Amino acid sequence: MTARETFDTLFSARRDFFSSEASENLIYFTDDTGLRYAAKIFHADEKAPSIVFFPSCHFSLRDLETMAEEYTRAGINLLLLSYRADNSAEEALTLQQFLEDAEWLILQSLSWLEASGYTEGVFVMGQSLGAVAAIHVVEANPQSFKGLFVESVVLGTADFLDNFKKLPEDCERSEDDALGCCQKIAGITLPTFIFHGARDRLLPVTDAEKLQASSGARSKQFFVVPGCEHKELYKNAGPLYFQTIKKSVDTVCGLNTWRQQRKKFQRNKKKIEG
Repeated sequence: MTARETFDTLFSARRDFFSSEASENLIYFTDDTGLRYAAKIFHADEKAPSIVFFPSCHFSLRDLETMAEEYTRAGINLLLLSYRADNSAEEALTLQQFLEDAEWLILQSLSWLEASGYTEGVFVMGQSLGAVAAIHVVEANPQSFKGLFVESVVLGTADFLDNFKKLPEDCERSEDDALGCCQKIAGITLPTFIFHGARDRLLPVTDAEKLQASSGARSKQFFVVPGCEHKELYKNAGPLYFQTIKKSVDTVCGLNTWRQQRKKFQRNKKKIEG
């Protein structure tokens, strides 16, 4: 059994779902089989940049809602997605289905954002296994996005597999790029931002270094967050994490240029004088 085949077992666990609060922000995308995929929009402003977020498969969606609210405070809309295994308790999800679903979900997300009046640029972000999906969809449709954010990427290491499921004796214990992320990101020229915890025990920081070295983007940044392990990087990194993402988004969108800052200063000055 290869590492890639073993990954097919990692997508079947159902987790804590979105909270029932603010249910008007819940969106449902329905596929041709009738299965509904829940998503939740965290609104800052229609004219603000938006991030479509592919979460880790092993973090509670309810906990991630707290994270998402920080994006809105930073002036970024965030569309938080869920997966097949979250919405269908009886259906396991293979790696191939995971990537096919990601392709479908990103198209649904882009259509919904456009129809709902979110007119500024769209970014894609992925967390852990969700980063695999993010890289996959951006590589396939680069013209649709402004940039890519990757957090705690999974390349297919045996250590990560061992943490969630004991590896069979015949499994290849390879550190190769089993999920093809390095190969795919080499073809992505959009601005790319990679985050990784310095103390990540599941996915060594060298994995993120390999990804950064493989990236085909002319504009790319690699952030190693001191003292942080794999789970909930945003909690340990604190406000600086969101400030860094905000600055990166604004830079790509041209929202923190000298001219933009001057216009903002003049508007504020008029308000004070008026």
